[in-house]
Amino acid sequence: MKQTGAKQPSVADEQTERVVRALEETDRAGRAPASIRDDPGRFLRDLYEVWHRQGGKEGGRPRNSIRKMRDQWLVGRQAVPSLHPKLMGRIKVTRADARAMIDLFLTRWRYADGDEPVGSMTRDRYIAFPTADPKRLRDHLVHVLFASGGGTKGRSILLPELAAKSRVHGMDLRVQSFLGSEYRQCDALITFSRNRIAVGPNPAETMKNFFFLLNGFYEDDQRRQESKCIFIWVVDLGRRLFEDDRSFREFYNAGFLALLLQAFAMFDSEQDSATGQKGRLFRELRIFDPTLRRQRWKWLVERSVVIAENLRWEEFGGLYGDEERDVSKIRLRDSGITAQHILPLETPANWNSSLKRLVGRKFNLGDITFTTLINKNGWEERNERKYQKYFAHARTLKDADIGISNARSESIELPYAGRQYEEASRIVYLSALYRLRRENNLESEEMTAFAYLRKLGFNALRIDDFIKILSIK
Repeated sequence: MKQTGAKQPSVADEQTERVVRALEETDRAGRAPASIRDDPGRFLRDLYEVWHRQGGKEGGRPRNSIRKMRDQWLVGRQAVPSLHPKLMGRIKVTRADARAMIDLFLTRWRYADGDEPVGSMTRDRYIAFPTADPKRLRDHLVHVLFASGGGTKGRSILLPELAAKSRVHGMDLRVQSFLGSEYRQCDALITFSRNRIAVGPNPAETMKNFFFLLNGFYEDDQRRQESKCIFIWVVDLGRRLFEDDRSFREFYNAGFLALLLQAFAMFDSEQDSATGQKGRLFRELRIFDPTLRRQRWKWLVERSVVIAENLRWEEFGGLYGDEERDVSKIRLRDSGITAQHILPLETPANWNSSLKRLVGRKFNLGDITFTTLINKNGWEERNERKYQKYFAHARTLKDADIGISNARSESIELPYAGRQYEEASRIVYLSALYRLRRENNLESEEMTAFAYLRKLGFNALRIDDFIKILSIK
């Protein structure tokens, strides 16, 4: 019988146990287990992540950082060129790279933060992996990793790509896998929240997760050279009144979205550097090719729309020419859809029990990030579960003693929200199509939906215009 209250091992605990068991078996039997031979890249990734965690933290930051690996430990003959992209799974790892990294991991296996015998640790308080012959274990692991079939003719291996797979948007693995498989078929990914447009333990990690999510979609599109999926974010700029406390939270949320979007186009990768120059003052001065940043931004602008509530007339009126005149000619019938169905202030009744399981009995709807996947084929078949799927993402504190800084991000698929919410998602999707493609036929579904959205107090903006509105003039 399963004991109630027993603490279940975390994913990190299971990973550590798996890696240690593989190392011990290799050291004891002289033969690596199938888990190493069958997927050498995955094993090297797991070994790195376990070692990274076992260094603990120093001043709130991971002690075993990539920067410290590059600048202090893997230097001289042990240097690993382009270390960061290799660990991220973007560049192949050579035999010499793996040898240097595994040597580091085994000799500095665990940081001794307690009372340990001085003779068993390095000067910087690291304890080696418990083996009689670390070099023998290292050489055997390298041999197995690069055996025939383990890499490209035994010369190199590629770690599983970290971007958009293990750090996506603060989502758990089930939802990451779902998004990865569904993205190619879906027509739109709608994200909405009043206070938390993206999920993460802190703003920097949230930005990183957001970048990895979009970059994964971007790279997928570059490989396939086709994509029909558009990205839509629904936010409230707030009333922007000093006397209204909620205004500050909503405006911060909208401003953070603008920052996330800009970061996607402003960051470089080490593998993108065009030239390098070394000097006495700098370890290395890199000059990056701006073309790659422009390509990413162009890709994002062409397929992204922000649906903003509470825009002021002076902010929106002059953006799109004669649009106001055209929209005013459209006759609208009341469909029963309200602003509550576009960006809820109250929880849809069908979602209550699911959100309580995710966040707890007491939750704030504004602190949950929601995503909706739209599949137009399901819409045409009149099958609501094929047409759209809903997800909720939130930081949770399932263990009272872990502290707010260690809160996990978890996700859950939500049940069908109801006809009005389904129709609201359809209006948002069609309005985004109108903004991106400027269908000028006054009788088109896109323009009618856009006009109805305007009636409810929302405006569809291209992301570059959204960022301009939030900038100081």
